[in-house]
Amino acid sequence: MNFPEALRIVCHQCGRHMTGCKTCPVLRTVEDYDTEQYTERQLNLIRSMTIKPVNNWFVGTISGYSYQVKVTAEDSSWGINEGRIIKLFVTDMPTDENPGKPEIIAYERGWSVYPKTSEHEEVLDALYEYFQNHCEVEV
Repeated sequence: MNFPEALRIVCHQCGRHMTGCKTCPVLRTVEDYDTEQYTERQLNLIRSMTIKPVNNWFVGTISGYSYQVKVTAEDSSWGINEGRIIKLFVTDMPTDENPGKPEIIAYERGWSVYPKTSEHEEVLDALYEYFQNHCEVEV
């Protein structure tokens, strides 16, 4: 499934097709985007990622943000949109002045902090696309 196709699925929260759903926090409708430009931005974000497996987690950076994600081998009822990502934390990159940046995205069996800007939503979408559909997990 490519990225635009993934945007057309049914919402797991309300059961409606995504074109009529406003409650699903990650996937939105294709009509919300200029698909070609949006997909290109997503690919650039994914290309900018660094990924390091640590036990059952993946940690890394994406476009100036630091992330930690826990992925299962199979879809889970606890995951984002009932998918493979069961935990996801994204923060600004730590600096010497502020080593403990607040989370801009936090998901742990439910949303603690949902992204507040379109830039943060694009980071979330890129992480979701990569870890839901392309990341291999050793079992």
